[in-house]
Amino acid sequence: MRQAGQATTRPKIVFTGFWGATLGSNPAFLKPRPAEIDAGRRNSESYKIRPVARRPDSRESEMLSKENLAELRQSLAHLSLPAVRDLYEQSYRDCRLIYSRIPSPRQMQTLVQVWKQLWKWR
Repeated sequence: MRQAGQATTRPKIVFTGFWGATLGSNPAFLKPRPAEIDAGRRNSESYKIRPVARRPDSRESEMLSKENLAELRQSLAHLSLPAVRDLYEQSYRDCRLIYSRIPSPRQMQTLVQVWKQLWKWR
């Protein structure tokens, strides 16, 4: 117990920081931090970076497979020239860029296959 008039002396605490240098006497402030917290703070001032949820890409399911492309080529080869031209005009209309609407991969693949068939017959 302390007597009246006696000064309380605390031992001086010297704390060695993360890099090993003597940094002072405030251990709460100079506590070394784990590496993952340091990395997070260096990158974005947050503890963990969480990935953003993304919508599933439905474009993969809209693409024609190699078998479907071969079947389309074969069916185009058996059509008449006016029928292929009509199909070309229709697929060309489907692939137009209107405002922010982008044509699907299936529509683009169809346009390319019809164009290739017309190019063969030129």
